Amino acid sequence: MSRTALKIVVLRGTQKGEEFHLSKRITRLGSDGGCEIQIQGEGIPGHALSIDAGGEEILIYNRGDAAVTVSGASVGPEGSGVWKQGKDLILPGAVQLRLEAHTAKAAATPQRYELEKYEEPPPEAETPGQKPTGKKGAAVKAAVAKSAQGNKKNNTGAILFIAACGLLVVLMIAKKVGGDMSGPSKPGAEVVTWETVWTELNAEKCLEDPEYDALRRDFQHLYRLQNNQGSLDIPRWKSRVLQTLIAADSDQTREGESGDKELYDKLRSFVNQM
Repeated sequence: MSRTALKIVVLRGTQKGEEFHLSKRITRLGSDGGCEIQIQGEGIPGHALSIDAGGEEILIYNRGDAAVTVSGASVGPEGSGVWKQGKDLILPGAVQLRLEAHTAKAAATPQRYELEKYEEPPPEAETPGQKPTGKKGAAVKAAVAKSAQGNKKNNTGAILFIAACGLLVVLMIAKKVGGDMSGPSKPGAEVVTWETVWTELNAEKCLEDPEYDALRRDFQHLYRLQNNQGSLDIPRWKSRVLQTLIAADSDQTREGESGDKELYDKLRSFVNQM
């Protein structure tokens, strides 16, 4: 049956602002790494809920030992309830989730994110006139100084040249300091590295489609976290990237398109082998 795509938004808790798409009939939610939707918080069981999206209504089954509240009604252990669109679900520890319709993002200017090794959150979108700072700013300034030595061209050409030089400088510095940037590879097929992933996500067709902006941000953050293999954030961000890929692949299938399936499969394989 045809239904509006749905997503779960975290309204309260340590993951506030994160979104998870319901792309399967049965989705497991909990703190365990084996769940399709991982929600961290004090008192949240490894497998807290099973979400059934196969019928006309979204049903939840309480798999934990404590009651949860869904759409204003309490559901005890082993009980079930209906989760209505626009309503909230409250888990142990006062973690609050909301079921919403997933709508396509409005067209926006695509953003490029450079690969940098440090453990800060992905950068916010820069406002007009704002100057870049930190490593990114140093790389751009170096590229500007270098390009100023040659003949000046039109603004479009200068911007493209600066962006290309900035990315090259960052990649060279990261490789010199941190060693080879190669990521996991897919046995028996082309070698997939961080560079090839980044080339794919910054291809012209991806830059023209705002749906790829979230993937670029998430892969940027995963790359930064790889310096600290003991970080507890790595599994959660891998799960988030996989959720985004599953939702995007589901949208393509529902709309009768298949052009990006090969790319989605390549990215999923890359993340799974990290």
